[in-house]
Amino acid sequence: MSPSGLQEAVSWERLAGRDTISRTEAKWLMTDRRSELVRLVRDADSALPGTQLAELLGVSTRSIRQFVADINRSAGRRVIHSSHRGYVLDRSAHEIWAHGPATATGNGRGPRERLYFIARHLVSYSDVATDIYDLADTLYVSPATIEADLTRARELFRLHGLTIRRDRELVVLEGDEREKRSLVKYLFLDAGRGFTPQMMREFVEAYRDYDLRVTSQEIQQCITNLGWEIDEYSLNDVLVHVTIAADRVRLGHRIPVLQTSRPRLPDAHSAFMAELTEIVHENFGVMLPESEAQRLTQLVASRVKHYDPIADAVGVPAEIVTIVRDALRDVSEFYLLDLYDESAVRGIALHVWRLRERSSQGIQARNPLGETFKNAHPLVYEVALYFAERVEEKASIEVAADEIDFLAFHLGTQVQKQLEKGPLVTVTVVDVSPFAAGRSRIVDSVASRLAGQGVVVEVVTALDFDWEQIASDIVVSTIDLEGLVTVPTVLVSPLLGEEDGERVQDAVKSRRKKMAKQRLRSRIMELIEPELFHSVDSVGQHEALALMCRRMVDARAVPRDFLESVEAREAKSSTAFGGQFAIPHSMQADAHRSAISVLVARRGIPWGESTVRIVVLFAVASDDVQVFRDVLGEFIPVLSDPENLATLLESGASSEFFTASLSSILT
Repeated sequence: MSPSGLQEAVSWERLAGRDTISRTEAKWLMTDRRSELVRLVRDADSALPGTQLAELLGVSTRSIRQFVADINRSAGRRVIHSSHRGYVLDRSAHEIWAHGPATATGNGRGPRERLYFIARHLVSYSDVATDIYDLADTLYVSPATIEADLTRARELFRLHGLTIRRDRELVVLEGDEREKRSLVKYLFLDAGRGFTPQMMREFVEAYRDYDLRVTSQEIQQCITNLGWEIDEYSLNDVLVHVTIAADRVRLGHRIPVLQTSRPRLPDAHSAFMAELTEIVHENFGVMLPESEAQRLTQLVASRVKHYDPIADAVGVPAEIVTIVRDALRDVSEFYLLDLYDESAVRGIALHVWRLRERSSQGIQARNPLGETFKNAHPLVYEVALYFAERVEEKASIEVAADEIDFLAFHLGTQVQKQLEKGPLVTVTVVDVSPFAAGRSRIVDSVASRLAGQGVVVEVVTALDFDWEQIASDIVVSTIDLEGLVTVPTVLVSPLLGEEDGERVQDAVKSRRKKMAKQRLRSRIMELIEPELFHSVDSVGQHEALALMCRRMVDARAVPRDFLESVEAREAKSSTAFGGQFAIPHSMQADAHRSAISVLVARRGIPWGESTVRIVVLFAVASDDVQVFRDVLGEFIPVLSDPENLATLLESGASSEFFTASLSSILT
């Protein structure tokens, strides 16, 4: 076949203008471009220039060179040769490679993988109808399996504002282009994994037609050249957005321009937009429309640090600093924390200022960590949520869920410092050495190792000491005290080496955890009341909360509008953690008295995107916020342990069994 004949056979424009795609053409569209490149050079009568291959496949010449390198590396031999005339196939090498172990496109795809493949395919080719029989052939499954997958896909599309239009065996995905791009990103982030190394590997593999490593390096270099800074998570987020946008534009899918005139960008932003347009053109073989380039530039501006030198020079607007100071004071007062630190105000204020600017432009930062951060640091997230609510009130803006995650990053260090203070572990140092200088060194060294987590309350230097009188939490001793003391003891060398110091630190940390668990156990056992315990077969989320709140109202623990407060908090962000339990609560300390209601569901309760088995509803009185901190900071990790959760579920038939099991777990 001649090169001109090849161009007619695989012309993208010819296919994109059609209402439906034949099975053969659909197979081509879903086949890796490397396979198509092999077919092109195999069927050509002469060498094919890289420019012509790039035009046929709709990619850059750089991508063609990468494809050829990938093919030869995969084959373990030079299947395609390049010269000044172009690319030619080594037919004998190809014959050996072609008859090696076969790999089918659809082999090994489970229900989740098929669902994501179908979703991505329908998004990618939403301008034409797709035949379900073609999908079945491509995935090596039956049409009935595809029908079942489409039923599940409808719910996924509905969550993103998209719909499937069906005409017998033909399906088309309809909806806003922004939502389609959002869905593509969602599929890779897997509804909560965030930017994990595995996710990025999968993303790079899915878009291996492009050299994303080079693209990322060039974007980062451009950012650095402008004097901006960007962290790795944000850079990955930018790369994902740029890749999806460029690929969609290349396929002919653009976001409609809603306004005829656009505001003039700052000079630095204009310079970046020009560089980004060139990077995309070089690496993706497509020229970004100005509106698309400007959207991506605004996205990058929301991710970088010090991206506006003029703003940094003149300082954050005074009203923003005031809002942040007031919000920090409110949070500190409510959670009994001391978060107000003038050195931290500027950094948080700068973020809030940018947040307000993004809000005015209708864009928002995206959380690179998904649900990971929220689940790992529930109290930090709750503090950030409360802070965001104060900012919303004072700045008259709406703070999106992902923006709250970034606020949690900013507030996290301050919150963690406060939580790490906690109760101090008391330590007795025992050293009967006759050398006073040595004893002084050991005491000083132990004190420095405690680092604000403990305090030396007594130093014992005599062998005839009354060991029963030791009342500290742990003992650090240079002599063996086995059988003499009942408290945990760390035996150390008189010289207190590095390993000795690490053992002291480990003992202090262990003791602090045990003290926190004992304190938590005491409070939890006080607050769980038998009449507030529920064991049900199956119930909906609203019905579960209504039942639990109604019982709390009857017990005169909460006001009658408590359910509204709890559901208002739930609307901001799901209180389900780890997919098995939820801890709903109000955003206010509005209970008449603190109380805990527990509901155990044998069949599980749909809760947002999770299905929970245990619900722990928390009501907090204004004078008891400390216990709320303890529950979020200590109780959630306890429930997150699968073994603990299984134990509680097994004992969920009655309040007595449940509390007994919980007490045992917290001991």
